[in-house]
Amino acid sequence: MEKETDLATGTFVEKWPSWLRWVLFIPSAIIGSLLTVIVIGILNWISMAWIGATENGLWWQVFQLAQSFMLGLLFVLFGATVIPKGQFATSIVLMIVGTIFWVLVFLASQSTSTQSFWLQTLHYILMIAGGGYAVYLVHKGEPLGQ
Repeated sequence: MEKETDLATGTFVEKWPSWLRWVLFIPSAIIGSLLTVIVIGILNWISMAWIGATENGLWWQVFQLAQSFMLGLLFVLFGATVIPKGQFATSIVLMIVGTIFWVLVFLASQSTSTQSFWLQTLHYILMIAGGGYAVYLVHKGEPLGQ
């Protein structure tokens, strides 16, 4: 059987004790999601200031769609990278947990959402696709720090 590659090889996470990595894998997944919202929000704000884009214009929609994909991607990727062993299985579990959470949020938001049903559906599909792509990246097993 082939030895599993640690995705954190070459990163500061590799130096953390194993027990700490187990404790922090869920918080790191949440931090990955939050970083997505912050970075895409800043990029959106800069684009609105520099090119005069409006909040409901094309650029705003592009940034929102990119944010949806990146949210799913970084949720799964950050969580799976921090865990010391079983990273592929963890990525699948995070993908399933994320999908269940996103579907529940989608269903709960139907009565209060100001977005069209199809646009909102596209956002959630992109979140799930981002999580799926993260599972693929973890399956490839290439360390992120190299």
